[in-house]
Amino acid sequence: MVTWLPTWVALAAALLPLVLAAGCALPATRRVAYRLLPVAALPAGAAALLVPAGEAHLNWLVTGVSITLDDTGRAFLALSSIIWAAAACYAAAHPAERQERLAGWLCVAMAGNLALCTMTDPAGFYAFFAMMALSTYALVAHAGPSARSAGRSYMLFTVAGEALLICGLFVTGAAAAGIALGDVAVLSGAALVLLAFGIKIGALGLHGWMPVSYPAAPPAAAAALAGSMSTAGVLGLLRFLPGGEGAAAALG
Repeated sequence: MVTWLPTWVALAAALLPLVLAAGCALPATRRVAYRLLPVAALPAGAAALLVPAGEAHLNWLVTGVSITLDDTGRAFLALSSIIWAAAACYAAAHPAERQERLAGWLCVAMAGNLALCTMTDPAGFYAFFAMMALSTYALVAHAGPSARSAGRSYMLFTVAGEALLICGLFVTGAAAAGIALGDVAVLSGAALVLLAFGIKIGALGLHGWMPVSYPAAPPAAAAALAGSMSTAGVLGLLRFLPGGEGAAAALG
C-alpha cells in the first residue's frame, strides 16, 4: 500500500502560495497573482480535510526529511489555512500601498507556515520555519521608514530564536538518533527548544517583539502573524520537545 503519495500531495498544496509569490514578483503576472491571493491557502485546507494519512522519508539535509500527514499536523494545517484564507481575503479587499509586494511576501510566509505542518524532522521543520519567520520581516516593515524600527526589533528576536532553535534541534535530534550525549546535553537541548519556540509563541519574558510588530504590520499580516505563525511554535513544541506531546501537556 502506497503511503508516501498523500504526504507529497499535502506538501505540494501547502507550497502552492510560492507560485503566487513568484507571480507577484513578475510585472507581467503581478495583477493576476494578486487577484488569486484569496484562494492561495485553500488547497492546503482541502488537503488537510481530504488527503489520507501518510509518511515519506528522504535522505536530504544531513539528518533526512520526514514528510508526514498525521492527526496533529492535519489539525494545524486546517487551522492555519483558515486563518491565512481570511487574512488573504482581507488583504485583497483592502488594497494597501505596494499591494503586490505585500501579497508576494504574504505568500512566502504562508507557504512556510503551511508546509511546516507536514514536517516531523528537525531539518525540514527548521527550513520552513525559517522561511516563514524571516520573510515576515518584510511584512512588519512594509509600511516604510516608520515601521523599520519595529522590523529591526522583530528581526533581532527572530534571528536569536533561529540560532537557539537550530542548536536545540541538532542536540535533540542526535539524542533521538541514539547518540550518547549525556543527561546535561539533552536537558540543554530541551531548554534551547523551549526558548526558541517561546520567542515565536510570545511566552512571558520573550514577547518583546510583539508590542511593536503587530501595530506596524498591515492588518492582514498582523492577523496571520498572531493567529497562525505564532502557533507554529506550539506545533514545534509538540514535535520536538523531548517527551513529545505528553511532555508539552505537562509543561502547559
